Amino acid sequence: MGRVLGATTCKRCGSKIVEVEYDYDLNFFNVYNEKRYIGSIYPYNLDEMRECQKALKEGECPICDKWENGHGQTLGL
Repeated sequence: MGRVLGATTCKRCGSKIVEVEYDYDLNFFNVYNEKRYIGSIYPYNLDEMRECQKALKEGECPICDKWENGHGQTLGL
């Protein structure tokens, strides 16, 4: 696993989203709820990664807003 770059907590459901180094400049996001691993978001490219970062800063949540994980599956509890 790469180095942890930051974390965000959803104000709606309490899920924790952790940004982790992945492939050169590209990062992925692990999602946890009550310390239980829910899944990961794997952006396809840097533009998608920046969209994820922006959405998280604006208060979106991969679980509440039903994000896809990059492999066609929607995250949920």
